[in-house]
Amino acid sequence: MADPPTAMLASDATVALNVLIALRARGLRVPQDISVIAFDDSPWARISDPPLTGITHPIYDVGVATAKAALRLIEGLAAPSQEFDAVLTIRESHGEVRASTG
Repeated sequence: MADPPTAMLASDATVALNVLIALRARGLRVPQDISVIAFDDSPWARISDPPLTGITHPIYDVGVATAKAALRLIEGLAAPSQEFDAVLTIRESHGEVRASTG
């Protein structure tokens, strides 16, 4: 890539693991060249190489809110917006923040 990103956010830890593999195959180093963050925190994320930084959220609460919103939509009612707290667990796949060259 002419102007590679400085970080990648994967939809889950399995995708992030495949990102790590693909980056390594291209000669890129994590986190020196690019940071990788997963949107979940699987138990094995801490033993990957390098250990993955992860974002977690209250999955049960999100599921309940989604089910309630779906029922409201089925009833023809507006579904309320809801926010949930997330937790960032920083591990070694997250490097220093730096500006993109593009």
